[in-house]
Amino acid sequence: MVRFAIGLALILCTAPVFAIESVAPTAPVVSTPDVIIAAPDADYQSILRYVNRLNMRLTDSQAHEISLAIVSHSRKNHVDPKLIAAVIAHESRFNPRAVGGSGARGLGQITPSCYGWLRISNPFDIGQNVSGTVRYMSGLLTAWEKYPDQIRLALASYNRGYFRIKRRNGTLDAHAKRYVSQVMAGYNRLLASQANFQAN
Repeated sequence: MVRFAIGLALILCTAPVFAIESVAPTAPVVSTPDVIIAAPDADYQSILRYVNRLNMRLTDSQAHEISLAIVSHSRKNHVDPKLIAAVIAHESRFNPRAVGGSGARGLGQITPSCYGWLRISNPFDIGQNVSGTVRYMSGLLTAWEKYPDQIRLALASYNRGYFRIKRRNGTLDAHAKRYVSQVMAGYNRLLASQANFQAN
């Protein structure tokens, strides 16, 4: 509980700045106070390919912005960007305008009750939604950092809620197990794609 409170405090005290420069998608460069991404970047390239494969309706500019936001915000919060990409892929298939049955919106399908503490004023804004998704996952990873199955528990908490998973002592119901399995499958595909990119 203490670790989770610390994680949430870090989330609330963080105000990431997302700035995208006007450059070609094949040679991305983004500068933030503590992150610089320049091509060739294995994370960016593997995520961009994944985005384009799962949502062919996106323009090149949108796919570029989503991929760049995932990499920059993830690195600023010390989270693997491929894990965030896998979460977003499962939640919305990279559709920035997605709306879920429970009112969850945007790329990471964040619910309205979370907008305030994640500092989201427009859930359909790519930068804001990715930032919120990353910061939420970062807090959950912090909450479960002492557990050997940290990633699995953080993913289950993203889907079902931290306190529900905590009350069950980390035991996942069928819905949570299915969610974790599907997200991890996407994560593993991204890991393999990056390995192939780096090998070439």
